[in-house]
Amino acid sequence: MPCRASALAEPFEGLRDASDRMLAERGARPKVFLANLGRPSDFTARAAFAKNFFEAGGIEAVTNDGFGSPEEMMIAFRHRAPGSPACAPPTRSMPNTRPRPRGRSRAPPMSIWRDGRAEPRERTQSAGVGTFVFAGCDALAALGAAHEILRAKA
Repeated sequence: MPCRASALAEPFEGLRDASDRMLAERGARPKVFLANLGRPSDFTARAAFAKNFFEAGGIEAVTNDGFGSPEEMMIAFRHRAPGSPACAPPTRSMPNTRPRPRGRSRAPPMSIWRDGRAEPRERTQSAGVGTFVFAGCDALAALGAAHEILRAKA
């Protein structure tokens, strides 16, 4: 018996419906901030993957042209997507300290997601990475978890 083609898309449609509800209730879709460090040649392909990955689940990906330092990235993060998780496409040098929003009292801790497989685990965990997204990962589970984090932070 053939399966309905739309049956595979239904869970993703549910996530996009949840995004539509958040837009109606709060005036904005759920967001992730793409923490692009370095030159565009360092991150463009993976940033495009991360943007498409999150937007498949109705989560707006706030992108940029890249930052020269983690400090510059944090300033932009505070202004462009406060309260959203950060998704960091891998670069040649990942900061070895977990970036945290400064200047906001009671700021919720950031959830840091990384595009790519878990390579050197100790280094990425010390930088605060909690979740990895990549081609072949359980996209539905990852997007569902992102929605839960974003609902809790809103």
